[in-house]
Amino acid sequence: MICGYSQAHEFDYGDEALKDCIKNSNFVWLGSNVYEKDTGELFPGVMDVYSWSPSSEEEKDVKINFFGLCTSATPKLSYPSSNVEFVNIHTTTQRVFSENNSDNLWVALTHLSMQQDIDLANSKQQKKIKFIL
Repeated sequence: MICGYSQAHEFDYGDEALKDCIKNSNFVWLGSNVYEKDTGELFPGVMDVYSWSPSSEEEKDVKINFFGLCTSATPKLSYPSSNVEFVNIHTTTQRVFSENNSDNLWVALTHLSMQQDIDLANSKQQKKIKFIL
């Protein structure tokens, strides 16, 4: 496994348990729209974007960018503290593309409703996303 992403049920045991889990993992955690309110920073231990390139010489110029989006309904589904903020998915996706090379292949790892995934796939600004998982 190269990456996981913060989703609603990762908060089932609270922020500190999730932070410990992330710290003790041997893979990357993504959470592009999961922030701590008091710092304004991404939730501790998560990455905004993970870029991966195949190891073969033929595909060395191929880069796949992964980013994670978590539902804003998480506080109703699980137990994040009031210090955790889930930023709008479209605002987040626009920011991610503007801060990174958007010519790469993009994969969104999401924990959203089916309708939100469809809206994301159909959004004009997000046409660069090739896969939503």
